[in-house]
Amino acid sequence: MNQSQTTMTLKLLGVRRSGENLKTGCAELAVSLSGNDGETPWSGTLTIQIPDQELRLHNTFEVKTLAERALLRVLTTYQQSAAAKNRLTVE
Repeated sequence: MNQSQTTMTLKLLGVRRSGENLKTGCAELAVSLSGNDGETPWSGTLTIQIPDQELRLHNTFEVKTLAERALLRVLTTYQQSAAAKNRLTVE
């Protein structure tokens, strides 16, 4: 792969609807992410809890896959916070 090319791959690893540390009314998505920003390859796993109803409704959104939906939720929240000049909380 040409290292100067920007690429990104998403893969839904799993969906959890019950279990420890899962908020009531939520489902947990685990997404594998990997990519290259044109300079540095990177990879990781995103775990996010979304309202359970979004699992049933995800086909009605423009974004067709749950993996994309999870990433879009995080990116949109980050962009909205930055635009509003809200400070990012890092713990």
